[in-house]
Amino acid sequence: MECPNCHQPVEDGAAFCGNCGQPLAAPSTPANTSPIAQLMQNMPPDNINRQEAPPLIAIGATGLHGVMPTYAIATPAERGAETKTLLTILAGIVGLVGALFIPLIALVLGIFGLVVGTTSHVQGRRWPIRIGLVLSVLALMAGLGSWTYAIEHDSRINKTAAARNNAPSTLAASLSTPCYSTNFVDRLNITNSHGSCTMTAYNGQSPDSSTDAYKVYATNNPTLNVAGFTALAKQAIEKDIQTSLPGFVIDNERVAGFAGSPAYAVTANNKSQGVAVIETAVYHPVKAGENVFIMVHATTGSSADLNILEAQWQWK
Repeated sequence: MECPNCHQPVEDGAAFCGNCGQPLAAPSTPANTSPIAQLMQNMPPDNINRQEAPPLIAIGATGLHGVMPTYAIATPAERGAETKTLLTILAGIVGLVGALFIPLIALVLGIFGLVVGTTSHVQGRRWPIRIGLVLSVLALMAGLGSWTYAIEHDSRINKTAAARNNAPSTLAASLSTPCYSTNFVDRLNITNSHGSCTMTAYNGQSPDSSTDAYKVYATNNPTLNVAGFTALAKQAIEKDIQTSLPGFVIDNERVAGFAGSPAYAVTANNKSQGVAVIETAVYHPVKAGENVFIMVHATTGSSADLNILEAQWQWK
């Protein structure tokens, strides 16, 4: 081998000339170099850097599909929204069915569906959520309707209300019953059932919210006579005040009279509430068959008495 610069002989395979230092050509590629190594040596550097990643392969229902985007995997938030959507729809459906049997179930499930559906409205798809919300609202309305119907048609509830209120109140200044008639100075809300000798008169929306109220009970005791009336009336009124009026203290009790009939009266008060009460038992047989009348007057801010009630009282 000869140096191309100084033309001096050099050894085969030498990288430099020993005489002038001239770099010599790189040795040829050995015959046993692998095909991969040859490919990498012959490929320009830019091609290596710019080579794009192989296409993604997605597994679909029909097999492998190259050069296609992979299917999206649901995130935990999306799975939670789907669960809430399903719960909302189920709550509405079960609530609607439950309204036919137990109104409380419809009310609870309707509210539950609205709460769950509202919290998942942004995350879930719109139309299933809307269906669930509509069903939940219908369940809630059905529950309220069933509850109202049950209250209006439940005989037990109606009996309780009737016993408490006796009848719808009427604003009036006078009252006539089969046992008596009377007038009031002011117009009061008066409750009295047709054919009954029991009545309630009050100046507010209800007896409990009034500052001036009267109550008359009419009963029949065939074995009672005038001689034993006073002792029985005293015992009954004292017991009634102790059990029905907790916090009240008896001020006075005495033998009295009411509209010409024998009576026994007890007055009591609750100073902490500023309420005064008089309860009087009157013995007077009437054509309707009643012979004992319990009369109560309760008022706030003044002493209680039956003077106004007695002033224009007439027995029948």
